[in-house]
Amino acid sequence: MRIFTRVLPLALAATLFVLASACSSGGTTKTTSDQADGQSSDLVSMDPLDVLSASAESFQDEVQSLEVDLQFVINVGGLPGRWDEPLGLPVEIVPLDKPYANWVGGVFRAVILADGNPVPHAEIEIEYLNHEPQIDQLRFDPEGKVTAPQGSFITLSIRANALGEVTIGLPKAGWWGICALDLDDGLEYNGKELSLDAVLWIHATEMMK
Repeated sequence: MRIFTRVLPLALAATLFVLASACSSGGTTKTTSDQADGQSSDLVSMDPLDVLSASAESFQDEVQSLEVDLQFVINVGGLPGRWDEPLGLPVEIVPLDKPYANWVGGVFRAVILADGNPVPHAEIEIEYLNHEPQIDQLRFDPEGKVTAPQGSFITLSIRANALGEVTIGLPKAGWWGICALDLDDGLEYNGKELSLDAVLWIHATEMMK
């Protein structure tokens, strides 16, 4: 049960991204999974519909409702933008560095906010989008780009500092998901725990000649 409460927000966010992209591009609903039983220690590699199904089943007894504030920051033409301004969401990850201009080998900084205030020592998880979305097939590529030596390397865990700030290394090109967990402060929904998380996806780019 706990593995789903830890990994799910990033897997769910990636799944929603694939589903939304497929809908906009006319993708099919024919899917396959990278394992026969539809389960994987790396949930981002699962069939998107399986992830959504697993999320419902895993939270049924423990959590009545999951609320995730998901953020993407898109820049057009390299023009200056207001990427560092809070959006006023109940919980959010506010960039301290441009989220769309990060070189591989650099770091990305952000601050975790709940009700507009920094969250000291917030629990953070980071995950690399190891399986490329295959929009036309409505799934993730079963072939991962990297192989983790063991499970703790798939979803990395860190803590924010006393000011609610985090610094994250970016060792490989591609998409990185950042999730601030359990920002609900004891909130309930229909008498059950409300899991309130914030997710931000950023992209790291390889330096090329």
